[in-house]
Amino acid sequence: VNAAAPDGWTPLMSASASGRVEMAELLLERGARIDAQSKRQATALRTALRNRQGEVVWLLLRHKLKKFVARVRCDLPGNAGACNGQGTGR
Repeated sequence: VNAAAPDGWTPLMSASASGRVEMAELLLERGARIDAQSKRQATALRTALRNRQGEVVWLLLRHKLKKFVARVRCDLPGNAGACNGQGTGR
């Protein structure tokens, strides 16, 4: 899922560039790293934005937001044990 080409391009970046929403969603479900960067600092989100792939942009933003909310919840007092180390531990 996270295997990259020699230039650092990932399958999620390819799906994002071409507007393949279902493929991007599948890759995310299987653990694709949303913030992976190519050698030229491209990410899936930057690629989707550059190629005007609005549906993919929204998918990626929702995915990032879900992960952020989960991390914040894990940082709340009393939740750390239930989050399996996902919080920042503050």
